[in-house]
Amino acid sequence: MNNLQVIPSSFRDISGQVFQYEGQIVRTVDVIYRQDYDLLMSSGLYRELASQGYLVEHQENDQLRKNFPSANIYKVLKPKVISYISYPYEWCFSALKEAALLTLDIQKTAIRYGMTLKDASAYNIQFSGVAPVFIDTLSFRRLGKNQPWVAYRQFCQHFLLPLSLMAYRDLRLNFLLKNHLDGIPLDLGVKLLPLKATFNFHLFINLHLQRFFGKMVRSEVNGKEKAAVGKAGLEGIIDSLINAVSSLKLSENKSTWSNYYEMKEMNDYSLEKGELVNQWLALIKPQAVIDLGGNVGTYSRLAAKRAKSVVSTDFDCLSVERNYQICRKERIFNILPLIIDLVNPSPGIGWRNQERLPFESRFRGDTLMALALIHHLYFSNNLPFDYLADFFASSAKYLLIEFIDRDDEQVKLLMQRRDDDHSAYTKKNFEKAFLPKFRLIKSRNLKSKNRSLYLWERIK
Repeated sequence: MNNLQVIPSSFRDISGQVFQYEGQIVRTVDVIYRQDYDLLMSSGLYRELASQGYLVEHQENDQLRKNFPSANIYKVLKPKVISYISYPYEWCFSALKEAALLTLDIQKTAIRYGMTLKDASAYNIQFSGVAPVFIDTLSFRRLGKNQPWVAYRQFCQHFLLPLSLMAYRDLRLNFLLKNHLDGIPLDLGVKLLPLKATFNFHLFINLHLQRFFGKMVRSEVNGKEKAAVGKAGLEGIIDSLINAVSSLKLSENKSTWSNYYEMKEMNDYSLEKGELVNQWLALIKPQAVIDLGGNVGTYSRLAAKRAKSVVSTDFDCLSVERNYQICRKERIFNILPLIIDLVNPSPGIGWRNQERLPFESRFRGDTLMALALIHHLYFSNNLPFDYLADFFASSAKYLLIEFIDRDDEQVKLLMQRRDDDHSAYTKKNFEKAFLPKFRLIKSRNLKSKNRSLYLWERIK
């Protein structure tokens, strides 16, 4: 079938694969997974998880099944589409924690129905805004008698260890997941934890003991014998992991940028800019907004009132953490906050660099916002205006962007750090670089600060 394309991240699954077919996402269930799939659907487990929003919903499509000639295919499913695919190394602490707790809740529920998760990869979770959802329908299998949880070690490497490193050491240690697709190795991660982490009982038994006595606590080993674990013991392990994850908290730290818009001198400026952003978004009626350098999401939340979905990115981990927490608290479920360094965004990784796709290929919207951003890209990263114009023009139809003049205090600080000729950084040169790519819809000089907002439309 020429119009059938395998989604690269699914090729390892022997139970079925995910395809793109005529603009649709479809999932095959192979014959080898027939009994487990039938149990998932008939036992009531799927119904309970899907109704709670824990597991992605799907429909069986017999018509599509006829288009797959292979005799190895049992069913073809059409799952509910997730707007944006994100990865664990792009999530803030609270997002990864929510994903971990959801995985454990699903495992605990599966045990009640006589099933278990055969893997606990963080990549089985996606986010619909700030709501995590489990997307791997084929991860469930029948729970054998006295069978341990085969995904125990994987859960620790994908969730518990990264969360512990973020809580006890540094939020940026989550980026280790980029180098370790199957989770941070225990022998590496545990060595990075401080001594005080050993006094957390649940971390001690699930991380430290597992590192030193891995063969005793692994769910499956290469030898002939496996440790027998009854249902009560299995539930006890899951409860211990829930307690371990729940015990991890972040200290009340602030970064350089996480309280940027709370500074007193920013109040009038923030209000004036917010009113203008709101007016212009109402004018263009966006559906999908990408907010680059979104900080704590102040203007992302304005966009969320106008657009169907908003991806709010920033390189500062604490800013993204605050953004996520605010969205959860205010129950704003159409914003996805992500940690993205625009100068060094998430690359394609895995087999042939295709299992996990690069940021730029996954995120497309009709509108980009780049507020209080380009002076950082220009001075701190030596990105000329024409490079920025090319990038923005390749990403969206509309661009809402802010230019900050050279006499602004923030720009003066950036210029002081580089002993270069800054004469090319002018509003005239900025406009000159963008005009070949965009048509200017509106521009406005802000009264509260020497800054200007522009609304551009890409030239077709």
